[in-house]
Amino acid sequence: MIIKLKEVYRNNSSTASPMAKMRYHLRDIFINPEHIIYIRQNPSMLRRLEEGLVDDTSPTSEFCTISLSRGHAGTDIVVVGNIDELNERLRGKTELLHG
Repeated sequence: MIIKLKEVYRNNSSTASPMAKMRYHLRDIFINPEHIIYIRQNPSMLRRLEEGLVDDTSPTSEFCTISLSRGHAGTDIVVVGNIDELNERLRGKTELLHG
């Protein structure tokens, strides 16, 4: 099963202006929940939202970091949503940790 989320990213293009490189934008991303290692809240993104650096979000948005397995390495992505609603969407209302 593939899940659609909103990823938060910065434009780090060499042609982007310094001001544009400071701003965050949203884009659709599709992930396979079977590759998730962990989900954690991302309070630093909340500070950036309060500073007005995140486009296309409401002032009450919450953010989480999702760590994805990529074989021997991994990658982290920041997505819009709180940890409980993401857990429900990604895991079908089951607990992240068992034991």
